Amino acid sequence: MFAIEEMAKAFDRRMNVLVIAAVVLAGLTSLALIGDYNYFGQVSTSLGSITDWLAVVFCGVICGALGGLFSRGVVTVAAARNGWPAACKRRPMIFAGACGLAVALLGLATDGFATGTGYGQTRHVLESGMLQPLWYGPAKLASTLLSSVSGLPGGLFSPSLAVGAAFASIVHPMLPDANLQALSLLAMVAYFSGVVQSPLTAFVIVLEMTSDKGMAMPLMAASLLAAGTSRLVSPEPLYHALSYNYDSARS
Repeated sequence: MFAIEEMAKAFDRRMNVLVIAAVVLAGLTSLALIGDYNYFGQVSTSLGSITDWLAVVFCGVICGALGGLFSRGVVTVAAARNGWPAACKRRPMIFAGACGLAVALLGLATDGFATGTGYGQTRHVLESGMLQPLWYGPAKLASTLLSSVSGLPGGLFSPSLAVGAAFASIVHPMLPDANLQALSLLAMVAYFSGVVQSPLTAFVIVLEMTSDKGMAMPLMAASLLAAGTSRLVSPEPLYHALSYNYDSARS
C-alpha cells in the first residue's frame, strides 16, 4: 500500500506495475515462510459512545499536526542551505555525534523507550489499555527526529507508531471517558499518517498489526483527517521532499 501511494504521487509512473508486483511477491514469500503474524498482538476494541467518536477528531487533528511538525523538521534540516542547520551539516561527524549523545540521554531518561522501536511499551499499552507518561511521546519524537537528521536514521515506521501510541496520553485528558485502547490506536494511526502523509498506508499498517476489524472505519477516518492536517503544517510529503533534496545533491 505504501508503494502504491508513493508511486501515485511520482512523476514517473512506468515503474508502478513492477513495484506492485515486487510488493505482492514479497508479501506472499513472507506469508509462506512465517505465516500470518500480528505485530502488536490481537487487539479487540471499538467505539461506542459519542465521546469515543470525538477521539477520531481530536487524534486526527492533534496527532496529525504533530506528525506534520516532525516531517517539517526533518525536511528543514535536510534541505538547509544556510543558517545553523547548514552550518551543522558542514561538520557531519560532530553533528552526528551530538545527535547520538542527545538520543542516548533521552533513552536513559525514558528507561530505553526513546531509543529503539518502542515495541514492548507500545504493545503493553495496546493490550492493557494503560497510558504512558506524558513526556514519553515528545521524548520519542525528539529522538526519532535527531536520528533522522543525523545522517544515520534507524528506521521511521515502527518508531512513529510508538510515538503515536504514546501521544494518547496527551489526548486522554481532553477525553477522560474515552476507551484507552481505542484512543491509543487512533493516536498511533493519526501520528503516522501525519508523518508520511500516506493515509491509506497508515490505516492498513495499524489494522494489520493489530487485527482489530472493529476499528476499521474510525482508523480510516482519523488517518485521512491527520493527513489533511499534516499537509497544512508541512505541504510537501516527507519522502518526496527528501527525494528532491537527494536529486539536487546528485546533480
